[in-house]
Amino acid sequence: GVFRRSEQVLLTNMTIEDCGVGIMTSTVSGLTISRPTVRGSSSDGIRVTGGDWVQVNWGDISRSGGSGIRVDGSGSGRIEANAVRGSRGAGIELNGGSDHIVRANELRGNGMGIHASDTVRSVFEFNDVAGLGFALSLLGRGGDNRVERNRLLSGGSIHVSTAQLCTLASDFNVVSDSFRVDDLDLTFAEWRALGLDLNSMLGRGRLTENSMSLSISRGAS
Repeated sequence: GVFRRSEQVLLTNMTIEDCGVGIMTSTVSGLTISRPTVRGSSSDGIRVTGGDWVQVNWGDISRSGGSGIRVDGSGSGRIEANAVRGSRGAGIELNGGSDHIVRANELRGNGMGIHASDTVRSVFEFNDVAGLGFALSLLGRGGDNRVERNRLLSGGSIHVSTAQLCTLASDFNVVSDSFRVDDLDLTFAEWRALGLDLNSMLGRGRLTENSMSLSISRGAS
């Protein structure tokens, strides 16, 4: 794999196969990882620790033993237009940090979809998630997160902690009939009774221009 510790780093068009951690960085501010291909890592495909304004985009990550893309404690960042398939852990994992944008990622067949813990003021939009576990988990402390215009059709749609629920804004999504707050399972109707996803819809299709002006695709704008 590749390990970097520095500032203002651009890693682009890399192909890494059959390693431990595919790409690992520590305390890098101004980091951009663009168009990486990581296959068959025994741990995380990409692991970013610390730093501010981290960008991971247009990646192709498959068959990771851990999570496909993992970001720990970064101040802010943008994870956009990545395809992550077949990870044993989450397709995208965020631990701590604030002001993340997770946008237009396609996640298929991972142990979990997007798994975020103690995350604050982050935006999850235009992601297309199908696979095992919950499509989106917002757990631990934190809050003021926004979830809009996603297709969340895994084993369940959204799993939140009570702390995250209090300030969560979620709407205009395509969802399944399975939600969870802490350890309490809810139907879509019970979830909507909390004031969430009032304009969302059940189903497996895409939201149309007539309904919510949404086309979920990698790189959608």
